[in-house]
Amino acid sequence: MTDLQQKFLALAKKREELAKQLKLVNNELADTMRQMPLGEMFQDPADAVVYQVVVPGGIFVEYKNVDYIRTRRDGETKGSLSMKEANAAGFVFWEGAKQ
Repeated sequence: MTDLQQKFLALAKKREELAKQLKLVNNELADTMRQMPLGEMFQDPADAVVYQVVVPGGIFVEYKNVDYIRTRRDGETKGSLSMKEANAAGFVFWEGAKQ
């Protein structure tokens, strides 16, 4: 077996393990969101990102009946929740964040 084939197999196995972990996390996250009020916004004190629990617009390949949207993180150009909307809801962002 070549080194490249060995690398491929290691990466494929790692990918499959990560996919299993992601599925478990996605299920747990969905269960948690189902217990939260739709439309609820809250802010992560660590990075000032604001999240909102929403019903998705049906654009996902994997249908979800509950999801979240969030403001952009520092360094990102856009988030799925506008900073202006989160600011209007009373959330405060880090100094220098463009709204």
